[in-house]
Amino acid sequence: MLIRDLSHKETAMSITFQDIKNKKNELDKKIAFREATLRGDAAKLMVAYRDSLSLPKAEWFCSDGRGRPYVESGYLMNGKFAPCSVSGFSLDEERRLKFMISTVVSDDGLHAGEYYLVSIGMWYEEKMLHVSVGGVPGSIIVACHDDTDSYFEVCTAMKDVVFRSFNDRRLD
Repeated sequence: MLIRDLSHKETAMSITFQDIKNKKNELDKKIAFREATLRGDAAKLMVAYRDSLSLPKAEWFCSDGRGRPYVESGYLMNGKFAPCSVSGFSLDEERRLKFMISTVVSDDGLHAGEYYLVSIGMWYEEKMLHVSVGGVPGSIIVACHDDTDSYFEVCTAMKDVVFRSFNDRRLD
């Protein structure tokens, strides 16, 4: 014999449209706050990464003389990198911020403008910021993410992913 707990039905019956609307608005505010928080974290990561590279100058110049950044954030669209400011990022269905960071790996000669992409995922779990880098299993926990120094371990992992991409055992 199946015995159901019917106590929730009394509570559910007293819920009004206004209650549902208020609950949805509460959720929307939480999502907007999380998105803004993660965008801020992503902006700090971008600054920390750029600074950690000890770049020779603020930008490199194309053959047509246009200045281009060494480091950009963005997305893959139809297999191509599309630059996008962190303010344009949105949370995915898992409430995570996922994006790519492009690093120019050659700023002169025939290969000027060649870049390498590292995928980044950022999310909060139990009030701790987690960052995944380049598809490497696991995540890095950024305990104190108030300043750019907090992202040292993430920047190190990103540079390691880029650096290791230039290892080719077939050429050894």
